Amino acid sequence: MRFIGSAQQLNDLRSSYQSYISFDDALAKVPNSGDEKGMIDAKMMDNQKWSETLSIRENLETCFNLVLPSKSNDKNSDFIVECGVCYSHAIPVEDDNSGKTVIPNIACNNSNCARSYHESCLLEWLQSLPGASTRFGRIFGQCPYCSGSISVKINSKY
Repeated sequence: MRFIGSAQQLNDLRSSYQSYISFDDALAKVPNSGDEKGMIDAKMMDNQKWSETLSIRENLETCFNLVLPSKSNDKNSDFIVECGVCYSHAIPVEDDNSGKTVIPNIACNNSNCARSYHESCLLEWLQSLPGASTRFGRIFGQCPYCSGSISVKINSKY
């Protein structure tokens, strides 16, 4: 499994996952003394390992002790990301009469911010900043929310 994000936030997830999928070795080390405590520990460990009888979703929910979003427990509006400049989710593609839309696809790299933007909105924002600079077909400037570094291609197609 591949985890994406900052190492600081993902270390706990990685260690939980590793211990969850590698519990077979730990289970073999449980002493089989026949006493009640040893059997309880073995049962607890058995419930904490990957199960082929559960779905991938159920295993991941058990592993990370959380409920993953699904159609039954979340609304579509929970997944909509608004642009930090225009506050819209989808905007029409410029110079295109096909009715296609684009969603925010650029995010601030600051893990405390991580605000999303449409390429066109961010480009327009950065072009309006007096301190923005242009190099190698990209414009560099500050995030509208956290003032961290952010950039976008100048001649990008949506």
